[in-house]
Amino acid sequence: AGGGVLPPIDAVQWCLVSGGVYRHPRCSKADVAAATVRGMMAGGLGEAGGAAAGVAAAGSMLPTVRFAYDEGAFEESVRRELGREGGA
Repeated sequence: AGGGVLPPIDAVQWCLVSGGVYRHPRCSKADVAAATVRGMMAGGLGEAGGAAAGVAAAGSMLPTVRFAYDEGAFEESVRRELGREGGA
């Protein structure tokens, strides 16, 4: 709270949040992972509005996101979402 400039965050380790006993019974871990990936991509691209739009323009301020392994849920979701971005 000294008012100084904070150092940039280079990488974030992200686990599957609410992908276990607290997820909706009709949702799978893959559904939760896909929603997380879509939300992060939208925020990073500025589609979610707010401060993310300015950060996305700068590009260099976005951290690398490392998804923790959880039965392959994130791997498949990232592959699928990147395919959508590329027009596949």
